[in-house]
Amino acid sequence: MTEAGEKFHSRSVIVTVPLNCLNNIEFSPGLSATKQRVSAAGHTGSGTKVYARIQGRKPLVMCTGTHDMPLNFLWIEYDD
Repeated sequence: MTEAGEKFHSRSVIVTVPLNCLNNIEFSPGLSATKQRVSAAGHTGSGTKVYARIQGRKPLVMCTGTHDMPLNFLWIEYDD
Protein backbone atom coordinates (compact mmCIF):
# COMPACT_ATOMS: atom_id res chain seq x y z
CA MET A 1 0.00 0.00 0.00
CA THR A 2 1.31 3.44 -0.86
CA GLU A 3 1.42 6.33 1.60
CA ALA A 4 -1.76 7.57 -0.11
CA GLY A 5 -3.49 4.25 0.66
CA GLU A 6 -3.39 2.88 -2.89
CA LYS A 7 -2.84 -0.81 -3.60
CA PHE A 8 -1.54 -2.20 -6.86
CA HIS A 9 -2.12 -5.77 -8.06
CA SER A 10 -0.41 -7.64 -10.88
CA ARG A 11 0.26 -11.23 -11.93
CA SER A 12 3.92 -10.35 -12.33
CA VAL A 13 6.17 -7.37 -11.85
CA ILE A 14 9.71 -6.26 -12.61
CA VAL A 15 11.13 -4.33 -9.66
CA THR A 16 14.08 -2.08 -10.41
CA VAL A 17 14.49 -0.23 -7.14
CA PRO A 18 17.96 -0.21 -5.54
CA LEU A 19 18.82 -3.26 -3.47
CA ASN A 20 18.84 -1.23 -0.25
CA CYS A 21 15.19 -0.24 -0.84
CA LEU A 22 13.71 -3.72 -1.33
CA ASN A 23 13.26 -4.32 2.39
CA ASN A 24 11.03 -1.20 2.57
CA ILE A 25 8.49 -2.64 0.13
CA GLU A 26 5.86 -5.16 1.17
CA PHE A 27 5.45 -7.93 -1.40
CA SER A 28 2.71 -10.54 -1.43
CA PRO A 29 3.79 -13.23 -1.77
CA GLY A 30 6.85 -12.00 0.08
CA LEU A 31 10.40 -11.98 -1.19
CA SER A 32 12.51 -15.05 -0.56
CA ALA A 33 14.45 -15.19 2.71
CA THR A 34 17.68 -14.76 0.75
CA LYS A 35 16.50 -11.57 -0.96
CA GLN A 36 15.21 -10.18 2.34
CA ARG A 37 18.53 -10.95 4.07
CA VAL A 38 20.61 -9.38 1.29
CA SER A 39 18.43 -6.27 1.16
CA ALA A 40 18.61 -5.85 4.94
CA ALA A 41 22.41 -6.19 4.84
CA GLY A 42 22.55 -3.51 2.15
CA HIS A 43 25.05 -2.73 -0.55
CA THR A 44 27.97 -0.53 0.37
CA GLY A 45 28.45 0.76 -3.15
CA SER A 46 32.15 0.80 -2.51
CA GLY A 47 35.03 -0.79 -4.29
CA THR A 48 38.63 -0.37 -5.26
CA LYS A 49 39.85 0.10 -8.80
CA VAL A 50 43.39 -0.70 -9.80
CA TYR A 51 44.69 0.38 -13.19
CA ALA A 52 47.83 -1.15 -14.67
CA ARG A 53 49.61 -0.48 -17.93
CA ILE A 54 51.10 -3.71 -19.25
CA GLN A 55 53.60 -3.92 -22.10
CA GLY A 56 53.05 -6.37 -24.92
CA ARG A 57 49.94 -7.84 -26.44
CA LYS A 58 47.14 -8.53 -23.99
CA PRO A 59 44.28 -10.89 -24.82
CA LEU A 60 40.84 -9.60 -23.92
CA VAL A 61 39.81 -11.44 -20.76
CA MET A 62 37.41 -11.17 -17.83
CA CYS A 63 37.89 -13.01 -14.52
CA THR A 64 35.86 -13.21 -11.33
CA GLY A 65 36.62 -14.45 -7.83
CA THR A 66 34.62 -15.00 -4.68
CA HIS A 67 33.10 -12.19 -2.63
CA ASP A 68 35.68 -12.54 0.16
CA MET A 69 38.73 -11.91 -2.05
CA PRO A 70 40.32 -8.45 -1.77
CA LEU A 71 40.28 -8.14 -5.57
CA ASN A 72 37.53 -10.27 -7.09
CA PHE A 73 36.97 -8.93 -10.58
CA LEU A 74 39.49 -8.39 -13.37
CA TRP A 75 39.15 -7.46 -16.99
CA ILE A 76 41.33 -6.13 -19.72
CA GLU A 77 39.48 -3.21 -21.17
CA TYR A 78 41.59 -2.43 -24.22
CA ASP A 79 44.05 -4.32 -26.37
CA ASP A 80 45.87 -1.28 -27.68
